[in-house]
Amino acid sequence: MNNHLRLLLRLALLGFFVLSFVYQALSKEAPVQTITWPESGAAVLKFTFGKFKELGSLGGQRSYMTETTAENLWTKPISSATFSLYLYDKNKTRIGEGYISLNNVGPGQPIKFDTSHRNQRCAGNDFTPRDIHAPRACAAGSP
Repeated sequence: MNNHLRLLLRLALLGFFVLSFVYQALSKEAPVQTITWPESGAAVLKFTFGKFKELGSLGGQRSYMTETTAENLWTKPISSATFSLYLYDKNKTRIGEGYISLNNVGPGQPIKFDTSHRNQRCAGNDFTPRDIHAPRACAAGSP
């Protein structure tokens, strides 16, 4: 009888671990959008954006935030880079802009941070990031 209880306890613990693993795997949000930069030529950076979450509104403007990952796909470190992030609604009209600043990103290194923006036109998640532009021209040798 004592062996029977041990077996039941082991099965219960195993079931608990399996269920918690499945729950964690299903609860991770899939990325909404992945953008590589630059758009043409060899990719230097890959940006991955999660689902935008509304933070609040004030005076008709809504504020949103998303978890963002930037990965250096280049073979060299990136000491500093600043980008404009343009957001579009479902009709492909630009409705918002955000900014991304990266510092000291090693080759192959992914970094995670939050990106925020405000817009006046869309509620909920009726928009997607589509374009990332560097405000200054970047040569292939120096992003």
